[in-house]
Amino acid sequence: TYVLAVMNTGSEDANGINISDIIPEQTTLIEESIYGEGTYNVELNKLTWKVNVKAGEVVTVGFAVIVNDNAKGTIKNAGTINGEETQEVLNPVIESSKTSELYRNGELIEGVANIGDQIKYTITVQNTGYVTATANVQDTIPANTKLVSSIVLAGEEIDEETMVNGKDVEIPAGEEVTLTFTVEIEAIDGAIENVATVGDTTPSDKVETANLEIAKTVSTTGEEGTYGENVTLKVGETAYFKIELKNTGSEELQLNVSDLMGETALDLYDGAEKVTELLAIAAGETKVLTATYTMLQSDIDNQTVLVNKVTVTEQDNKVPDDEDTATITPEEKAPSIFVEKTTVSVTPADTAEPQEVTENTKVRPNDVITYSIYVKNDGNVTLHNVKVTDLLDVKYEGTLVEAAKDQALDTIVSLAPGEDKTYTVEYTVTQTDIDKGEPIINTA
Repeated sequence: TYVLAVMNTGSEDANGINISDIIPEQTTLIEESIYGEGTYNVELNKLTWKVNVKAGEVVTVGFAVIVNDNAKGTIKNAGTINGEETQEVLNPVIESSKTSELYRNGELIEGVANIGDQIKYTITVQNTGYVTATANVQDTIPANTKLVSSIVLAGEEIDEETMVNGKDVEIPAGEEVTLTFTVEIEAIDGAIENVATVGDTTPSDKVETANLEIAKTVSTTGEEGTYGENVTLKVGETAYFKIELKNTGSEELQLNVSDLMGETALDLYDGAEKVTELLAIAAGETKVLTATYTMLQSDIDNQTVLVNKVTVTEQDNKVPDDEDTATITPEEKAPSIFVEKTTVSVTPADTAEPQEVTENTKVRPNDVITYSIYVKNDGNVTLHNVKVTDLLDVKYEGTLVEAAKDQALDTIVSLAPGEDKTYTVEYTVTQTDIDKGEPIINTA
C-alpha cells in the first residue's frame, strides 16, 4: 500500500494541488483500493488526484498493488506533488519456498511416509532485491507429528512458540535465510500438509503417506457385536473370522492377503466374492474380509489353542508387512465310555434251540448263554486302544477267550465320539456254576 500525504504548514488554504503516481513495475493495481477520489489512466498506468488542503491540515491519498508472481529485484515507487517528486520507496521482492526430506531409520528415502518416519522441513526466504529486507517467518508443527529437533531460523535457535507466533528476520540484499526443523510421524490420517507464512506468502509442502491398520476378530455366530479375540468351540461348530483393513494413508494400497489356520490356508471373502487376487484399497477406505473354520475332532483331541493368522503384504512395499491373530480354544476334554451287557438267549444242551431268557429261566451244565456287549464312546474325545474283556471264559467268533489269562475279546484301536461297537459272546455253563447255587453274573 502506498500513501502520499500533503501537509499545509501555512496560514492559508492551498487549493488545486496536483498529485500523481505511476503504478510500479512488476505490480498490478487493486483499483478498489484507490482513495482520495483519484483517477486511473489505464493507458499510462497512472493515478492522479487534485486536492485542497486547509491551513494546518494534512490530506492523504493512496492505493494498493499486488506484486506479480514473477516479480524479482526491488520494486521502486515515487509520486509527484505539484510536479515535485517525492522520496523514492524501495521494496525488495521476497521469494519463499518450502521443501521436505523424508528419513527412515536415519536414512534419506524417496516415496511415501510411514509411521515412525521423520520429515525435515526447510523454509527458504530469499531477498531478490538490492536493499535489505525484513520478513516475518511463521510455521507450525503438522498434526499427528512431534518435534524431534531444534528449530533454527537464520542460524539462530528459536523455540516452538516463537515459530508459531512468527519472527521478523532481516535479509541482506541478494541473500537468503532458512527456517529448519524435523518432526516424527506419530499417526497417519491422510497426507501430512504443512503451510508456513512468510510475509504475505504461504509456502506449503505435502508429504504423501501410506498406512494400514489391521484388526482380526472371531465370533461363534457371525453377528455384529459378538466378535472378540477368542472363542471356545465344540466339534462341528463354526468360527466366523472378520478382518478389517483400514487404509489411513493418502495412497492406494495393493494388498496380498493370506489367512492361515496353522498351516492350512482359509478362503477369504470380500462380501460374497472370494478373494483370489490383489486387493485394492483406496486412501481412506476400509475393507472387511471374512473367513470360517469348522472345529475338527482332532482339534478337541489335541487340546491345542488354534491360532488363526492373517498376513498382509503391499505390492509396492508402501507399508511394512503386517499380521494379526485371533484364537479358537477347543472345549475341555471330557473322555467317557458307555458299556452295556445284556443276556440274549440260553441254548439248552439237549435241544440246541436258543430260548428267550426270563426271570424264571434255569440253566444246566453245558447249556450255552449268549450275551451282547455294547460299547459306545459318549465323551468328546477319541479313545484309543480300548480293551474289551469278559470276566467269564467266553467264546467270541468261535474262539475261547480265557479271563484267567487276561485275554481280551478285542482291542479297539480308535473309537471316535458317538461311535459304538457290539460284541456277541457265548458262555457254557459248568457243573461248578450249578454247585454254587448262585445266579451266573457276567461282567464285561
